[in-house]
Amino acid sequence: MSKNKKNKSRSFIDRLPKKYILLSFIIIGVIAYSSVLNGEFIFDDEILILRNESIRSLGNIPKFFSDSITSGAFIDSGNFYRPIQMIAYSVLYSLFRTDSFIFHLLPVVLHSFNAFFVFLLIKRLKISSLAALVAALLFLLHPVQTQAVAYISGLADPLGLFFLLSSLLILSGEKSLSPIKKNLQYALGLFLILLAFLTKESFVVGGLLLAIYTFKDWKDKTHPEFQIRWLTILFSVILGGAYLLARATILNFTKGFGLATVETTYTQNIWLRVSTFISVIWDYFLLLVFPKDLYYEKPLTIFSTIFSLRGLFGLATIVSLLTGTILGFTKKTIQFLSPALG
Repeated sequence: MSKNKKNKSRSFIDRLPKKYILLSFIIIGVIAYSSVLNGEFIFDDEILILRNESIRSLGNIPKFFSDSITSGAFIDSGNFYRPIQMIAYSVLYSLFRTDSFIFHLLPVVLHSFNAFFVFLLIKRLKISSLAALVAALLFLLHPVQTQAVAYISGLADPLGLFFLLSSLLILSGEKSLSPIKKNLQYALGLFLILLAFLTKESFVVGGLLLAIYTFKDWKDKTHPEFQIRWLTILFSVILGGAYLLARATILNFTKGFGLATVETTYTQNIWLRVSTFISVIWDYFLLLVFPKDLYYEKPLTIFSTIFSLRGLFGLATIVSLLTGTILGFTKKTIQFLSPALG
């Protein structure tokens, strides 16, 4: 097939330069969140930025790796450890002082980049460009993202996701590199996963996500990258385990297993935590399908049983996801082992 015919067979989206698609995401993101750009510092922004002495000097960056994020405001009751988030605040403060516009603009731009990364990652799964674009735009514009993007103190979410998605893109990227460049590529991917860990605790799932995303390549065990890719996954899991161990010991500022020191019935009873977690899956489903009542800090509701409609829905959702994952894992494992089994 000639080059011209091949280009004509590609969709309009595929023919667009990626930089234009990225620029479009940024423009759409900024327009969608334009109403928050002139917003003031609110709630935890005062503690993390306005009252935080540590961010006022870049020389304090080493302290961010040994202190909680509230220590700079002389608050010792927090157990949040997010050094990369605090470094970002410190850099912004050193350049723009307390210009809330810039502090709002950064998460909006990061969120736009993340939507673009989602688009690229979905395309690499051999899904149509149109479907990838629709999914990425849904990610960019869905109202459930509002708090993470519009709230300055929520920077850890788009920033950590930026590192994690960047890592996935790099680790699943160019395959025709020299051995040295390939090793550097995987080292950079691991480093970005580590940055995601250090941005927010929940991104410790990075190794698992990398493994799931790599499922598509299991059948090609003869590929020269097979071993190094799975070694990378192993190292990312080890990094995650080391991070969790550190958070439970030397980086556990309150000597508890929560992120705050306030004790409630919910934090004292493991069954209530499990049953509540399962039951509120219904609420998350509603937020995704019918995003309404999106307000800050909803009252804590405790569910003591899973034997209710919402509890059974949550349980069914978990079982379905686990079953799908196990079946997918089993299928790939069979494909992986079939040559050896004859």
